[in-house]
Amino acid sequence: ERQNSRFTWDNSRDKVYSELALRATTQSQKAAIEKFKNAIDAAVEARRANVDKATADFKFGVDKGISNRKTLVASSTLLFNTETTAALTNAKADCARGKAPADARAAYVAALDAAQKKLQSSLSQVKTTTALKVLITTRQAAIEQAAKDFKASVTKAENSLKLAFPDA
Repeated sequence: ERQNSRFTWDNSRDKVYSELALRATTQSQKAAIEKFKNAIDAAVEARRANVDKATADFKFGVDKGISNRKTLVASSTLLFNTETTAALTNAKADCARGKAPADARAAYVAALDAAQKKLQSSLSQVKTTTALKVLITTRQAAIEQAAKDFKASVTKAENSLKLAFPDA
């Protein structure tokens, strides 16, 4: 979609350049139009490069965040499973050693509660991350800066072109 939009804008710009070229009567006006064209094309390319970089950085950051989240969830789940298995093994060993069933059960339940609290604590870190908000803000700031830089370049090029066409 972005490529189609860019293609449409490129065609529109080419039409403007053609119309300007038809208005040029002197060599200095033709040179001013060429200079204007080069300045606008450079500004467009710079803006596109900055937007593309901001978008790529955002996508990379999101992918990295997803990967980190998956890793954290997997390690938390593995730790929980390990602790519950160890609690069950300890409970069976307590029963085999002749420990009172109520005491063995109480130790087992306490170990399960502790494992569950660790899991919840670990998973709550996944929910409270602000990395995505930072990525969004960074991307938006980069795009806004690219737009400001583009606007400044276009204004400068327009002013330069107006000097070549004082009667228009």
